[in-house]
Amino acid sequence: MKLVAAIVVAFFAVNLTHAADVPAPANTPPAVQVDVSKILNARAVTTLTDGKVVPLQTGIAGSEGMATQAAAVSLKGKAEAALPNDGIFPANADHPEVVLHFSNADGSGFQVLYLAQEGEFSFDVPLKKYSKMFLCLTSGAAGPAPLKVTLIYQDGTTEVRDIVCPDWWNNLDDKNNPNKDIVYIAFNMDKWGRENRVHEKEHHHIFGIDVHPAPDKVLASIKVHKTRPVVCFWGATGVTAK
Repeated sequence: MKLVAAIVVAFFAVNLTHAADVPAPANTPPAVQVDVSKILNARAVTTLTDGKVVPLQTGIAGSEGMATQAAAVSLKGKAEAALPNDGIFPANADHPEVVLHFSNADGSGFQVLYLAQEGEFSFDVPLKKYSKMFLCLTSGAAGPAPLKVTLIYQDGTTEVRDIVCPDWWNNLDDKNNPNKDIVYIAFNMDKWGRENRVHEKEHHHIFGIDVHPAPDKVLASIKVHKTRPVVCFWGATGVTAK
């Protein structure tokens, strides 16, 4: 039994290790943060703004979302299972620096694009050639979310990518991430409710999905068609092509 227990502990230790613990290579190209603030429509993160807790409004799954570290600690939660206070996720071995649209400094602005029904959204990107473009997403309440992504280039050509965002509770593995193009942006977060209580400890993530833009073309905009289930779009970050 001791051997079995040791194997189980080792298994979970391996599966909870992720690239946030590994620094980014020194020659990583600069990240490009895409401003998608015009299309955001909801607050899914509880913040601590001006010394007061500002509860999330529309959750990732029903009325449930995440909290910043300061908000979590003020509510007797764990900082290590909460989001950075400034919305900045440092570069690591899997992704460049990512800056999302939530912060303790902003207690009223929208943080995510919340999509409950079938529909689509689009946004422009700075006109550049990109080697990577990460869409930051969560799928909640009813499993993984299939998405059709159209990359629109400056020369008028387009490319379509069919991607699937895992349920925000699921860890990445060979089954839901066979091509290794999905990474953790936020890993192992608590799930918070609008009444400022933890509904479920840890095991919730924000994913970054690389949609693989053509590195020899100037990308102009991106369109995403969503069918089911509830999806939150948090932002987009690109890596310029060398």
